[in-house]
Amino acid sequence: MPKTSLREVLEAIASKEPGISNEKDAVALLDLHLGLVQECQHTDAPAKLIKVRDGARKALQTTFQVRTESMLARSHADPLEKALAPLERLIERTQTEEKPEQARFDKRWDQLGERVGKLLVDIEKSKFGGSPGKPMEDALQALQRDAKAVIALKAELDFTQANKMLDQVEKDLLAFDKAFVPINDKAKDEYLEIKAKLQATMAKMDPAVAADKFGSPPHPHFDVAVDFYVKMRALMDKGEQDNDYLVAKRGAKGINDAFSRQLRDSFASLKTDWQKSSGPAQKLIDGIAAGAFPGADGKALKTAMSQATEAMKQVESSYECAAAGALMAALDKAVAAVRITVAQGLIKAGTKTPKEARSKVVAMLKHDPEAMKALADEPGGKEWLDAMVGGLGGKAKDADSKAFVNAAITARFGPELQGKVLTTKYLPRLYKVLGMVPASHTLSNDMLATINRTRTKLETSGDYQAGHINLKAPRTGIGDAMVSFGAWVLPEKLIGKQLPGGVSQFDQLTLHEVGHAVDDKKKFMDGKTGAVSFGGWQKHKIEEVAQVLGDALGFFDAFAELGKPFLKAYLTAVLQKKKAQEDGTVTAALPNGAKPDWKKLAKHAAVDHAENIRLKSDSKGLWDRGDSGAAKYAIGGSVFQQSYGHEWVSYALSARSAKVTDYQFRADGEWYAEAYAAFFLGKLKESHPLHAILTKDKQSTEAAKRAAR
Repeated sequence: MPKTSLREVLEAIASKEPGISNEKDAVALLDLHLGLVQECQHTDAPAKLIKVRDGARKALQTTFQVRTESMLARSHADPLEKALAPLERLIERTQTEEKPEQARFDKRWDQLGERVGKLLVDIEKSKFGGSPGKPMEDALQALQRDAKAVIALKAELDFTQANKMLDQVEKDLLAFDKAFVPINDKAKDEYLEIKAKLQATMAKMDPAVAADKFGSPPHPHFDVAVDFYVKMRALMDKGEQDNDYLVAKRGAKGINDAFSRQLRDSFASLKTDWQKSSGPAQKLIDGIAAGAFPGADGKALKTAMSQATEAMKQVESSYECAAAGALMAALDKAVAAVRITVAQGLIKAGTKTPKEARSKVVAMLKHDPEAMKALADEPGGKEWLDAMVGGLGGKAKDADSKAFVNAAITARFGPELQGKVLTTKYLPRLYKVLGMVPASHTLSNDMLATINRTRTKLETSGDYQAGHINLKAPRTGIGDAMVSFGAWVLPEKLIGKQLPGGVSQFDQLTLHEVGHAVDDKKKFMDGKTGAVSFGGWQKHKIEEVAQVLGDALGFFDAFAELGKPFLKAYLTAVLQKKKAQEDGTVTAALPNGAKPDWKKLAKHAAVDHAENIRLKSDSKGLWDRGDSGAAKYAIGGSVFQQSYGHEWVSYALSARSAKVTDYQFRADGEWYAEAYAAFFLGKLKESHPLHAILTKDKQSTEAAKRAAR
């Protein structure tokens, strides 16, 4: 800690309420300022003199209350007040003497200041290169040193010395100009050589920029390239005007080295957009010609396609990028108009001939995969799709029905379906389950991108990874019915706590994984860390768990002679399912000469506890042992356990009173997902903390539907 002066201490006291109240402190402060006043000389800068005077005045002010009561304090204040009078006269005389000097300085600084400031910035930015030669290096160093001294003297109001130093700066500038000439001449030759190479580029770009061919502001794909070009051209022009060819060369070199690549990348991005627009547009045109879009008029679409195609053929030669972008946008609008017209026609026709309507849509999809999304977006479109899928009676028996439901799921709910198991009952069942939750949880959820299904014999399991759901489930019909019945009738001791009422395992699994996607999107459980109402979940490092076990179960006290580092490493190895006696990290932590009783260590309650809270397999852990297992291995009202390979968590034991299933207590995400599935299956109690939150989401979606109608 730096030393603090007596003056700093006293002035700190004076600056706070009630200020100086001690006689001894007041006398010391007054004497300090008297000394400072007496040290002032006529050669001192006015700024210094003013600072001393103001400090003395403040000392007198802050000691006023003490001086009303203390004769001693008054006796020390009087000399200070007397010393201030000649100081005031000295300040006045110095300021009067400095006025002509200040006027002279201001006049000179008006002429030189801007140039000096610019050069200082250029020096800081290494504009003159790393090795500009000794004459230039000497000039730059001197200029930087002397200019900073001038600025400091100006701030101190010492204009006499500032003028003297400004004389030196003028010499520095002359030295700089002399050294700069050969460097600038060389830069000029190099600049003119680069500029000659850029003539063709500038001949096209300058008029294109002036005519806003790239747009105003520039088209998004060209904004970086055009902005860069304009800035570099400005440097070229500015450098030529100022006869500063280092600046001009920097601009020309920037265009020569980087601009052609930037422009090439911009055109490549525009072409990519064109392919995305023109491909679907052409397929739609072909589909209309083939009669796959009854009632659609393709004239406007063909015209838009022709105009955009012609613009894109010429865009690289003409630089008419803004015009090409506008025509591409018009093409996209024409495509959307056709889709809307067709969708409105299907919805208007109703659902009296569902098989025929589905066949029409499947025929459209072969030409326009986005046709179904346009249907879903139209007023009444979602209801039309629901009716069409519902009309299948839970079975998509033929290829057209499967293709229809597959596309309807993506259009209605968002995720793309992956895998080859797109079976007769699976597709309509998945559509129905996804329709049980609010649209904000599916269609508006970018963390629900794909769903993959693997069919098993009896196993029902799933996982969610960053937007992707994997479902492992038996046949959606008889297989699901069998495992669902088993989950209903088998005793809790055998299979753990399950949802009541014999719910479909497929439905529960799917809703559970969707719940993960919703939690991932909202970061709901991340915001509830430690909140007992929501499980009291916390994440831990394995070493933290070892620390808790060692402290709470007396392991550290029982073997204190072996040292806490060793004991903590021992418990950590047990939690990692390692043989502690053979683990190098453990043995390396032993104190010199220590000889542990390995058998006695292994029999301690903390070790038994550690063995019981770690995973038994990839998917088996303490949560499978229900309320009794949780209570047995709770520590201070919290249950610590390994949830996944390298993840350790704890939750509040009391949270199990609102338990939905045992699996809910594997991790915070499972706690949310299990309750989420129970809610949309109608099995979550109203008293559960998630019930009101999910009810609000559900009601907001229903309100939006009413508003749309």
